[in-house]
Amino acid sequence: MRNRKPDAKKGSWDSVDMEKAIQDVMKNNMSERKAAEMYSVTRSTLKRKLKEARMNGTDAVSYKPYTVSSMKIFSVEEEHQLVRYCLSASKMGYGLSTVKLRSLAYEYAAKLGKRMPHSRTVGSDQNSWEAHEKARKDWLTAFMKRHPDLAVRKPEPTSIGRMSAFNRHNVDQFYSNVRHVLHERKLEPHQLWNCDETGVTTVQVPERVIAGRGEKQVAAVTSAERGTLVTMCNAVNACGTSIPPFYIFPRVHFKEVFLRNSIPGASGTAHQSGWMVESTFIEWFKHFVKHVKPSTDRPVMLLLDNHETHLSLQFIDMAKENGVTVVTIPPHTSHKLQPLDVSVYGPFKRSYNREIDSWLATNGGKTVSIYELAELSGKAWSKSATSANIISRFASAGIHPFQPDKWTDDDFCLAQVTDRPNPQSCEDVTGISAATEPGTVAGGSAPDVAVPDEAPSTIVADTHAQDNSVPAIGSSQPISVDGSDAVDSPVVTDETR
Repeated sequence: MRNRKPDAKKGSWDSVDMEKAIQDVMKNNMSERKAAEMYSVTRSTLKRKLKEARMNGTDAVSYKPYTVSSMKIFSVEEEHQLVRYCLSASKMGYGLSTVKLRSLAYEYAAKLGKRMPHSRTVGSDQNSWEAHEKARKDWLTAFMKRHPDLAVRKPEPTSIGRMSAFNRHNVDQFYSNVRHVLHERKLEPHQLWNCDETGVTTVQVPERVIAGRGEKQVAAVTSAERGTLVTMCNAVNACGTSIPPFYIFPRVHFKEVFLRNSIPGASGTAHQSGWMVESTFIEWFKHFVKHVKPSTDRPVMLLLDNHETHLSLQFIDMAKENGVTVVTIPPHTSHKLQPLDVSVYGPFKRSYNREIDSWLATNGGKTVSIYELAELSGKAWSKSATSANIISRFASAGIHPFQPDKWTDDDFCLAQVTDRPNPQSCEDVTGISAATEPGTVAGGSAPDVAVPDEAPSTIVADTHAQDNSVPAIGSSQPISVDGSDAVDSPVVTDETR
């Protein structure tokens, strides 16, 4: 975006002096140069207005000096409508680029019958709004300066599923499950745990470096083109503490050398894919029980996403035996409701990249392998998983302190396809384009995203069950594996389908 400042002093003359200068030139035969000097008006402006007076008469000449406000295309209220439209579209995930905003401004001005700027070059339409069917860059620059609450931002790619899933229905159901567990178990902050996996690779994303201005390409050393993935699973609680990391290495057999120089107490296992599967998650849960030491007398709540590897019957039975109440997060909402996703893993990845950069700089000619990952990721985890960071993000997710009403309507804007009314529920619906009413998101009157009427609430697992079948999912009432009506067992809440 340009930031050019014009040198010309436009509008610096007086309207009365301009009128006198034109009268003296046309009636008293005074030269244009002498009239401009005598009345202190710009000669080029005087020449242009004399041309208008000779063609259309002196009554058709405007003697009002040029000002920024007099050359604005839209009124204050019309520009506020554009601002509200830009902010609303951005909150709904359909933000306007600078080019789209310029096109919208042209369409809006044309619909309102506004007088648009034209090129001052005689016989040329270059840079005019009509020729390119969009506003000029100078208008965009001035518009952004007049409205400092607007800024050009690079958006984060977000899938339609993630946008539509974070709606008030799903979020209310999640907090209802959490409220039930907190009320029934009388849990303290140190008993509220969250676990999640993340991937660490042998190839880092290099940090920004200082280089010569104008350099076309700046290189940074990495171990390979594509790295080897190792899954790292962590757990933190609302008091700001965490347990040692657990690793899943892409090997058939696990070796202790994989954990060389890792955080004390770290553990791991091996799987051919290096990903989290049901068997490796069971191994992690044993690691969790070893360090947290939960029991039926000292219950804890474990908050995790609803991936299928987390909800095996064996895991539910182990959770029952150890007094662990598992609450699952609705699908595609972990970016808002999961503390590890919200706060810890972002700083961890940046710190991990710095650790690999430092390792490569001090070990010239060597490459990072899975034998160094535990050491490097352990250093990064110690720096990023701070107590203040973890505690603040439990609060940001509304888990502790428990704040089920922290999310406002603006937070659920991404779940809306459009802010227009549903045609099926309105007797009279008039289609208004974005150019005529910049209060709705362009793209048609698509209906709102449908939300299921009912969501599964709780599933109760009993280790003494005679029937080994998996509990039914989809009921709004607690279901016991052994058929009893008791609901005093640890609860496993499922997601809103």
